[in-house]
Amino acid sequence: MADAPVYDTAFHDPYGRWSAKWDLARANGEPDALALNIADLEFSTPEVVKVALRKAVEDGRYSYTELFPDFYEAARNWQQQHHDWTPEADLAVFFPRIILAVAALAKYELGEGAKVVTYTPAYEPIVEVLEANGCEMEYLPLEPGEGDVYPLDFETLEAALRDADAFLLTNPHNPTGKVFNQAELEGIARVVANCPQVLVLCDDIHADFVWDQNRYQPLAKVAPELFVAGRIIQFQSPGKTFSLAGAEAAVAFTGNAQIKARLEQIKRASGIHNPNYFAIPAAIAAWTQGSPWLAHIKALIRNNLEQGAEVLNAVPGVHTYVPQGTFLQWVHVPGYETEADFQKLSRAAGIRFSNGLGFGDHPGYLRLNAAISPEVYLPAIERLAEVLKDQGQTK
Repeated sequence: MADAPVYDTAFHDPYGRWSAKWDLARANGEPDALALNIADLEFSTPEVVKVALRKAVEDGRYSYTELFPDFYEAARNWQQQHHDWTPEADLAVFFPRIILAVAALAKYELGEGAKVVTYTPAYEPIVEVLEANGCEMEYLPLEPGEGDVYPLDFETLEAALRDADAFLLTNPHNPTGKVFNQAELEGIARVVANCPQVLVLCDDIHADFVWDQNRYQPLAKVAPELFVAGRIIQFQSPGKTFSLAGAEAAVAFTGNAQIKARLEQIKRASGIHNPNYFAIPAAIAAWTQGSPWLAHIKALIRNNLEQGAEVLNAVPGVHTYVPQGTFLQWVHVPGYETEADFQKLSRAAGIRFSNGLGFGDHPGYLRLNAAISPEVYLPAIERLAEVLKDQGQTK
């Protein structure tokens, strides 16, 4: 019997890698702290990816690149194997990152003054990009219901989309971790069908992190007629899944040849041509050989989320939960209303987190990234809980 694979899940020195999460804070003079803010994995990428990258490095000729069917077929096959959906590889379009694709669409397709609807709390950078390109945002609140489920109001959604140009759907949702179920996706599809001018942009970058009985499905799979009509663009990336955020290659799946051609035009208008030399072999290796590694990593993250929720929920007034999806812990911390409040908490706990003010002005909430070694995450959560108890007595 072959030995079980051994995966590197330890937390290594994070500094000296040009990291936006670690090195930038130190360069800005912030005290060293455990960074649980930016949502990328703190696990070393699979060995199969490292092998592919070493081969690319050793070649020594980092030339202009082009995309071939192996990239798109790997992306398609990942969807087929993991999400029971088989988009056409021939109708997929490469982008370096999902956020760059959204920016290009905002500038060259939606245009100045376009109305874009999305749910809030919302991932700030993608909203920032839409607004910077002249889009006007309308936010629909996701309010927690019984059992930490976030129900949808389809009447409100339809009223918002009647005069909208686009709908940005993030599934699983960042930061709440909501995974939109079959009935909800069908309801969204009915609303979109009644608003024929609306283009749906599906940012599903967290799709590979779904927990327990919950099941991720692309909207394009649930509403194939809208997908084929060019009404849905479905984005995928291995960046978060395989610790490749700094060597990312994203895909825009379409079901319509005209939409594909338009995306290619928009991409060139944005000055996006050749992929990064290292991103393509990394993505292909990850999608074709990375499943066993991902299963192992997910078990660790799921444990972090569960134990983290148990510790934090023992603090009076604090509430969190195991999300339906993502590796993010969305925590209600009543009384923390301002940047100063959150900075005080961060310094005392020795942890950097994302506070709710950055997700569309949601005071009293913070977001933690649980995609890190349990030997690091769980002591940090215990430390945070102790500080919350202590500060709660004086707030």
